[in-house]
Parts: sequence; structure tokens; C-alpha cells
Amino acid sequence: MYVTVTYLRLKSPLKLFAFLKHVYHIMAQLRESDAKKYTTKGKFMNHYTVSLWPNEKSLKKFARSGAHQKAMKDISNIASEVKVYTYKSDTLPSWTKAKRLLNDNT
Repeated sequence: MYVTVTYLRLKSPLKLFAFLKHVYHIMAQLRESDAKKYTTKGKFMNHYTVSLWPNEKSLKKFARSGAHQKAMKDISNIASEVKVYTYKSDTLPSWTKAKRLLNDNT
């Protein structure tokens, strides 16, 4: 299985509403995807997601389609920084470990 940890920093507080609109649609897509588990954490300008996927094919299918693909086309208008780290694991990490892995590997 694969774990993907993502981080996004908004360009400004004014971008929050555009970001949340994308999040609403992405979460609907995620609920219908092959993801085994996922969790999100965010406040104001900084937002994180951790997701567990059965295989790389499912992860890439999600990332390259639907609401997620649409959001990625708009990411440069919303975010000043984006980090993504994917690794093999059968369990989601704690938030402390997820943030450490992201910072150590991006």
C-alpha cells in the first residue's frame, strides 16, 4: 500500500474560499475512490492531507482525474507552496510523523 502526505500553503487568506470550494469536490471524489483511509488537517493558511492507497495505480488515477485534476490546474492561483511525499506503508502515520516525513523528503 501507499501513503501520500500533502501540504498546501495558501497565497493569501483571500484564497481560502476558492480552496474550500475545491476541497468540497475533492472530498466527494475521495469518498468514491479506492482510498482505504484518509484524514485532513488545516487551519487558516496551512492545510494537510494524509491518504492510504491500495496501490500506485489507484493513487495516480485519483490524482489525475475529476475534481482533483481540476484543482491542480488552479493550484498556482491558490497556493504559494505545495509539498507531496508518497511512500510504501500499510498504515497512516501520526500527524507529527507525517509532517516530519514531508519536511525531510521534499
